[in-house]
Amino acid sequence: MVWRRDKDKWRTNYSEKYRPQKIHRPGIKRPNINKSLLVLLILVFAIFVLSYSNYTTGNYAKVLEKNMTTLQTHLSECTSETQEHESNLNACDEELGAKITSLDICQNEKDRISSSLNICNDDLSSCYKDLNAKESLQDACQKEVNDLENDINQLTDQRESCEDDLNECQSDLSACQSQ
Repeated sequence: MVWRRDKDKWRTNYSEKYRPQKIHRPGIKRPNINKSLLVLLILVFAIFVLSYSNYTTGNYAKVLEKNMTTLQTHLSECTSETQEHESNLNACDEELGAKITSLDICQNEKDRISSSLNICNDDLSSCYKDLNAKESLQDACQKEVNDLENDINQLTDQRESCEDDLNECQSDLSACQSQ
């Protein structure tokens, strides 16, 4: 058994088979009128009635004159606003040109400073190389100075030893001569 839902009632296939069929009425035919055509006809009729009533009362010309003056006023306002916008646009174009020129000048200055920075970096690396060479030379010289100071200290010690020996010999000589 298959259940189907139709208008909040559960029905079986059996109940659908015995549902009353639509009765065919051969003499009555419904007119085939499009709804949009009907709405259009109603609107045309309404516009015709309103136009006729304004025209017959004499207000139609007055309304047209009023609308024309309103439109002319609005047009003059739009023209003045357009001229104002054009002048603002021209001022913005001039300002944009000045900004572009300033940007070009700044870009050229940046490029010049960048090349100067590269030159300075090259000079700095050269100076570091010279500094390293001088430091290694200073280290070598310091080592040589230390070696020479050690030699001087040894020679000073030897000289003192020799002077002591000389003094001893002279005292021995003076003692020998006095005897």
